Amino acid sequence: EMYESLNAHLQIAHLHSRGRDWAARLPVEQAEHEEIVAALAARDLPRLQRALRVHILRAQQSLADGLTSE
Repeated sequence: EMYESLNAHLQIAHLHSRGRDWAARLPVEQAEHEEIVAALAARDLPRLQRALRVHILRAQQSLADGLTSE
């Protein structure tokens, strides 16, 4: 299960890296990850939930956009 999960993440990362806008997404993704870590450090569950939701939905949209533009 761990291998399959990691492999799925690697495949998604590969798809993301092939997109034309990958460099532009880096600052946004970094800020999202920093917010996730800050929420974890603060042990702030509502903040963490918001940060994860924002990150996952943005990444999902980015991936979908990349797939439809190929």
